[in-house]
Parts: sequence; C-alpha cells; structure tokens
Amino acid sequence: LTNTLETPSSTEVCNTMLRLEIPGDENGKSQSALSWLSRWVVSQTQPFHDAVMNGSFGKKNDCENEGGRDLEHHEDEYLVTAGNGFILLSSLLLQEKQQIE
Repeated sequence: LTNTLETPSSTEVCNTMLRLEIPGDENGKSQSALSWLSRWVVSQTQPFHDAVMNGSFGKKNDCENEGGRDLEHHEDEYLVTAGNGFILLSSLLLQEKQQIE
C-alpha cells in the first residue's frame, strides 16, 4: 500500500487503476476496478459484521447471548485488509477528483 501511494510514480499507478476494467462477471460484462475494489473491501468486513450482529455487544446479561458469537482471533486480519483496501479506494477517488478539477 505504501509503495503504491507514496512513490514518485504513484500518480501513474493510480491513473492506471482508475482506467482498469475487470473482465467478465457472470453476465460477461466487465466492471471498473473501483467497483470491484469497493465490493471486495466490503466483503472482507463480513466476519466482523456477523460477529457484531450476533455477538454479545450491548447485551445486559449472558442469557440474551444464546446462539451469538464474538469475533475470532484470526478474523482481525480481514479488518486490517479491509482497512488497507478502504485507504486505497479513498486515495483512488481523491486522485480521480483531482483529475476532474
């Protein structure tokens, strides 16, 4: 991530990523790299979403937590990955905005 965003050629890399099209979804249509990255980043947060929605967060006693779960130790890697993806996505969107202005 640092290499992509903080090198002298980062503008060129960002421009390439902004123009990149990902070929063929199930309908045979290509999609922009930004669209793909957005979907992928959100998918990386699914374990966290499940743990929050089904966990003990906000519960007053243990009987209310039947069938719930807390975030597993290994699932924090997904959040780190998603965080890096959000930083990259934000940087690309800012780069695109600067090009328009």
